[in-house]
Amino acid sequence: MPAGSLDGFWSHSVEETLARLDTTPQGLSSRDAARRLAEVGRNVAVEPTRRRLLARIGRRLIEPLIAILIVAALISGATGDWGASASS
Repeated sequence: MPAGSLDGFWSHSVEETLARLDTTPQGLSSRDAARRLAEVGRNVAVEPTRRRLLARIGRRLIEPLIAILIVAALISGATGDWGASASS
């Protein structure tokens, strides 16, 4: 089954969707299931890759609003306004 072949499946009839999936209301036969398993492989969810903590923090720090707030806090601290830099 090509990727995207079920786009808008909810707008099609049950019969049309079953035909696109090459199946029946009773499901696949054992032979069809075995053939699809051999062709496509197991239906396994792909786990997302875990990002390292430092990489996640780095991505957050380069967001524009966060960067502006950090720069404002540094400027406040450099000019001696410690109260403003601590609350930023």
